[in-house]
Amino acid sequence: MLGTTIKDVSGFTGNFHVVLSNGVELDVGAIIVATGAKPYAPTEFNYGKDPRVLTTLDLENGKTVDGRNVAIINCVGSRTSGRGCSRYCCAVGLSKAIELRSQGKNVVLIYRDIMGVDPEVEDLYKKARDAGVLFIRIPRKAELTEAIRMDTNKLIVHDVELGDDVEVPFDNVILNIGLMPSEDTDEVSKILRLSKDQEGFLMEAHPKLGPVDTMTPRNIHSRCS
Repeated sequence: MLGTTIKDVSGFTGNFHVVLSNGVELDVGAIIVATGAKPYAPTEFNYGKDPRVLTTLDLENGKTVDGRNVAIINCVGSRTSGRGCSRYCCAVGLSKAIELRSQGKNVVLIYRDIMGVDPEVEDLYKKARDAGVLFIRIPRKAELTEAIRMDTNKLIVHDVELGDDVEVPFDNVILNIGLMPSEDTDEVSKILRLSKDQEGFLMEAHPKLGPVDTMTPRNIHSRCS
């Protein structure tokens, strides 16, 4: 039902009564909560002002990289200001690095950690290294704009392995952006009486034993479906 929201939920496990905004009432045994998410809107590194600076979402939407030297910056909007790891970003960054390298670009990927949440990410990492993608690790707890400074045609990056700053020339900078909770999450959490984590996402019953279950039995959430 497009354009329809939940107005009220009552009942108990296995017998919920749901009232929708279009007046329809439903009796259901379980509720799947798919609130989705929205991409982080960056302001770092002159995004939106400097046409050389793009995001991974821009590339997905068809924008092209014209320059030969490309720097990809991971964790933009993630692991900072109380926000945790968005989990999917490393796989995206590695995939884009491989894709750009296959086009003959010189690619440098700047990262805090490569978070391999599944074996596929490890395979992408190995494939990227074999393709000639260069990796520079920055301090885990440093703010991106402290560890990476933008000059006219180069990034000055603090390389953890070298313990010193290195210069990375660029024609384009790609910001690998994370996810933020959707605007509907607050309202859904109130109606269904579900807890949220410190980032504003709905909390699972247990991160490992019940990653798609909520604290309310028979409620199942899939976050970003």
